[in-house]
Amino acid sequence: MPRFFAPLLLLCLTTFNAHADSYITRLLNKPVPGGVAVVDLGAAAQAPKATYQGKPVLVVKEQNNWLAIVGVPLTVKPGAQQISSGGRNLPFTVGNKKYPEQRITLKNKQQVNPDQSNLKRIEGELAEQIKAYRSFSPNTPSNLLLDKPVNGPLSSKFGVRRFFNGEERNPHAGLDFAVPAGTPIKTPAAGKVILTGNYFFNGNTVFVDHGQGFIS
Repeated sequence: MPRFFAPLLLLCLTTFNAHADSYITRLLNKPVPGGVAVVDLGAAAQAPKATYQGKPVLVVKEQNNWLAIVGVPLTVKPGAQQISSGGRNLPFTVGNKKYPEQRITLKNKQQVNPDQSNLKRIEGELAEQIKAYRSFSPNTPSNLLLDKPVNGPLSSKFGVRRFFNGEERNPHAGLDFAVPAGTPIKTPAAGKVILTGNYFFNGNTVFVDHGQGFIS
C-alpha cells in the first residue's frame, strides 16, 4: 500500500509551475490533501534534488525536464505550499477535497481504545513502520501509476474519514481490495521488500521500496 500509507501509496495535486502538456503532470497532478503535486524543476544535466517539509522527494525526468513528484499528507490544509530545490522555493497550490465518511461498529473495543499493553505494542510497531516509510533509495520507480495487487473489487477507498463506535480515528491511508484468503498478491511495482510484520491495526503487512521514497 502508497503517501503516504501510500500503502498503495497513491498520489495526486496541482502545481503552480508544471508544464501543461506534460504526460506525467496530466496523469498524477491533482490538487488535494492526500494527493500528489508534480512540480517542474527545469532542465539540467543531472537530476536535481528537491525537498518538501524537510524531506527528500521523488525526482524523475520527462523529455528534457526534471519533475518533482510530491506526496502531500492528508493533514495538509488547502492553500499555498512549496518545495525547495537548488536554493529555490517552488510554489504549488493545494485545493479542497472532501473525503467520504465511514462509520463502523467494532465488537473488539481494543481496536478503538487499546489498553496500555496494546498501546506499547502499537508504539513499537509505529516506529518500525515510520522508519520504513523514511527509506530513500536512489533507484527510479519502474512505474508511477501503481498496478492493482490483486484482481478484486475495491472495498474501501483512500482518505475515508473513519468513525469507530462513534469515535473519529485516523482516516483510511490505503486502498482495500476484497479477495478470498489465500489469494496470491503481487507488488504494484518493481521493488525491494524492506519490512514485513503482523501489526495490531494492519494485520499481515509487507513494505516494498520502489525507489526514492515511493513505498507501498
